[in-house]
Amino acid sequence: MTSDRVQKAQTKWGVFESNVQQYRTLGATVQSFFLAVGSLIATSAQDEPPALVMTAVSIIGIFHLYYIWFLPLRARHKIVDYYKFQIECGLDDAKIAQLESFCGQEEYVNNEAKRRSVNKDYFGKPDLKVFRQTRLKFDKVVPTLYGLIWGVLWTWTVCQ
Repeated sequence: MTSDRVQKAQTKWGVFESNVQQYRTLGATVQSFFLAVGSLIATSAQDEPPALVMTAVSIIGIFHLYYIWFLPLRARHKIVDYYKFQIECGLDDAKIAQLESFCGQEEYVNNEAKRRSVNKDYFGKPDLKVFRQTRLKFDKVVPTLYGLIWGVLWTWTVCQ
């Protein structure tokens, strides 16, 4: 029989993993919309490129990319790890209770020293990184490519 704490960790792992997938989808959708708007602005000018408007749209797009997509997604990764490794490492109810009293979810996300300690002492993963292979591709490379597209679009509009 699964204990209450283990069941809670399994449920939270599933919920936060779903959140990560939704953040990715929403981030890409919003960026695509912003880039479509930016492209329309950049190509619809009659006499002069609308540099000021394009600059404003680019700033909004980059702001969204970093503060509304990347940073929350990175925090969600840490939360997923917090619960995922409780399950994968076979922590029992008593060990999860000990972990929770030493370092809760918020501390794990925001306190690097505690996170390293938990990764080493509770999960047996002293070298655990937030961005592993798949996460690097989806959550660093893709946003970086969007950022590069913003840079090209802005440069093309302003330098025209």
